[in-house]
Amino acid sequence: MGSLEEHAKAAPDIKLRDLQLRIAGLGGCLGVVTATRAMTGKDVKQQVEAAFGVPSSEQHLLCGSVTLEDATSMGALAEEVSDVSEVTLVRTPEVTRVHSWDKDAW
Repeated sequence: MGSLEEHAKAAPDIKLRDLQLRIAGLGGCLGVVTATRAMTGKDVKQQVEAAFGVPSSEQHLLCGSVTLEDATSMGALAEEVSDVSEVTLVRTPEVTRVHSWDKDAW
């Protein structure tokens, strides 16, 4: 085996690695998507939509207790949350609001 210094040079910098995100819904694991640290929450939502068919507008992604906002970079999130590989998808379908004063909608 080589020295610790040689090993460190051979190992890729963990901050440069892609993130494997395990996407879990309330019913269990849906699958895995890959994200780079440069991607934003919006980019991840687009990948989830392509992979699992859940529209981006209906997704709320949680890493632990932190919500992945559209503008948040995955790199920033990885520094804030210890394990970004576990992502919970909460689907909230858009609903059409019907106001009580809109009698034509009833």
